[in-house]
Amino acid sequence: MYNVTLTSENEQVDLDVTPVLSGKDYRKAQEEFDQKMVVYSGQFAERQEKVNEQRNAIKRRMNAQRAELDAQKADATARIAELKKQGRNGEATNMMVTRKVMNNFAIRDFGIWNVDRPLPPFEQIFVGNFCDEKEKMYKGNPVYIVNKTNNTVGRFYATKRNQIRINKTTENLMWLVTDDGKLAIFSQEQFNNLIPKKEHTFAMVTVLQSIENEEDVRKILKL
Repeated sequence: MYNVTLTSENEQVDLDVTPVLSGKDYRKAQEEFDQKMVVYSGQFAERQEKVNEQRNAIKRRMNAQRAELDAQKADATARIAELKKQGRNGEATNMMVTRKVMNNFAIRDFGIWNVDRPLPPFEQIFVGNFCDEKEKMYKGNPVYIVNKTNNTVGRFYATKRNQIRINKTTENLMWLVTDDGKLAIFSQEQFNNLIPKKEHTFAMVTVLQSIENEEDVRKILKL
């Protein structure tokens, strides 16, 4: 049985039809069909076997990668717990921030790998120093700045008179981890009030909420 669709400008008709073959013509057509069906069935089975092999290979790779990621997560979780146990809350929080915010990938084969995106030259250079609300200077803490518009993350250190490139035409957020494991944030509103000059002090606002896990990090940073 075949489905035939007949159409005209104003009408469409669907019909179930059977080719009219009889006698010698029918037997010849049936033989040709049977021969082609044998070839098709063999090719289909061969293709299906290859597809199954590829699917199983992909599953094995995914399972291996998932196991590796689970092991890395378990190791990192244990490391964070050990840092907290030793009272090194700043290092523990910084590790959680890095794991939750920074993206990374590994290259295992030769080839062309492209991870950059050209950006317009809107950046302005600020010579920055970093302090808390009480004007106590930070010294050497890792600082993260995220450009939410372009989905990029930069990392540098809170050293004296550090040159920082900031694109004020986009939405930005900057933070660092204090020595006692708190997040200190420089918000988008504060970026809006920046005036380019030779030197600027970034007054970071400390978030008093305690950080126990990575979800706390993302909630505070609203990422």
